[in-house]
Amino acid sequence: MGAASKYRGVRDAAARRLGFALLTAATAVGALPAAAAAQSGRLDLPVVAIDAPEGIVDEPKRTGTMRVFDRRYREVDSGRIGIEVRGQSSQNHPKKSYSIETRSRSGENRNVSLLGMPKDDDWVLIGNYEDLSLLRNFIVYSTARWLGRYAPRTRLVEVGVNGSYEGVYLLAEQLKVHESRVAVDDSDISGGYLLEMTSKSRTEGEQFFTTPVEEQPVIYADPNRDDLSHRRAAWIRRYVNRFERRLYGKRFRHRRRGYRRQLNVGAAVDYLLLNELFRNTDTFTYSTYMHKSVGEKLVLGPLWDFDQAIGRYYPEPDFNRREGWQYTTRFRQEKPGRGSPWAGRLYADPAFRRRMARRWRSLRRQRLKSHIMRTIDRGTRQLEGGPRERNASRWPPSKIPDDKRVADPRTGAPPADHAQAVDYLKWWLRGRISWIDGNIDSLRP
Repeated sequence: MGAASKYRGVRDAAARRLGFALLTAATAVGALPAAAAAQSGRLDLPVVAIDAPEGIVDEPKRTGTMRVFDRRYREVDSGRIGIEVRGQSSQNHPKKSYSIETRSRSGENRNVSLLGMPKDDDWVLIGNYEDLSLLRNFIVYSTARWLGRYAPRTRLVEVGVNGSYEGVYLLAEQLKVHESRVAVDDSDISGGYLLEMTSKSRTEGEQFFTTPVEEQPVIYADPNRDDLSHRRAAWIRRYVNRFERRLYGKRFRHRRRGYRRQLNVGAAVDYLLLNELFRNTDTFTYSTYMHKSVGEKLVLGPLWDFDQAIGRYYPEPDFNRREGWQYTTRFRQEKPGRGSPWAGRLYADPAFRRRMARRWRSLRRQRLKSHIMRTIDRGTRQLEGGPRERNASRWPPSKIPDDKRVADPRTGAPPADHAQAVDYLKWWLRGRISWIDGNIDSLRP
């Protein structure tokens, strides 16, 4: 039977050619034979094919084209893009992550729906190079949405760049102010802001203000400072600074004069619980987002960037323990230079701690653990066979530096492949949930 006969009934010939080409490229680095996938009439995962003739750099975005195909080889989007390398420390990884802006032929922004996600023009491809499971961000964002909080929608995809197979990526929504993303009312000066608290080492080229107590840089994420009037930029700066002063003031627990006057406590409880559950070391140091809508209080979130979470933080082995609270003042004192602006102070309020305990017990009754384990299983099924093997062939786990590979306490060695990495994830999360169950009432500052 000829190749054309094998593809009979598949509607998009261009998509067929691309899918076959990417699978052939994967075969060249030792993955499964392309013929097996061709006979099934389906791709293992959706495919994103990028052509950037000028190459891809950090800044500025280079012009290219992108084609997106679902698992049935159907082309679901095709057009021009602007693309650049994204991230901070991840820029040093051999497997790059990318920011993508979909554009019209004239170069204007073009809103598109990619693989069923709501229309927009800003997207990211997250490489998850050091995460052998390829699932950490996938799990965390899904869990946040299950709680009823916005987190980026995602799709696992395989990516080709300039004809080269680049592996499994997480296609995700870029955080931004938008009705289908961070939905904030901007009808007057008191709303329409997305901000990011980060570290002083990550502010080069950014426009930011510094908080008065913790002296943390806060970036104008969306709109950026250039798109804000002086009046609006000054208003949100003063609002955040007043909140921090209230939080660290003598009467910080007062219901009307303390931090509650300016902070959405319910959202803060969910934000802290999820960060404690997944033990994210970056939060309150990097990638700590907050937003403000008209007539509403400051909201912590959305969650972002959990590749260093769930038991895989490499500089400090103690941070990978399933036991212990991540953001207490005591922990901060034991680990100089690490810690948690704002979180430790919130924990000093008994009412906040009680609310965290009530919320945790409610989530457990709603089968939080079952949701997480189902999410892991769903992602694992999508990656089985071809995708995980092709990704490992392209980016061998053995090439990750030893000092960035966290040992599994059960074996004394880091996970060696995807299956071991997923097993470690499940083991770590079961133990973490069990520990929180037994200690949620003992949380102290």
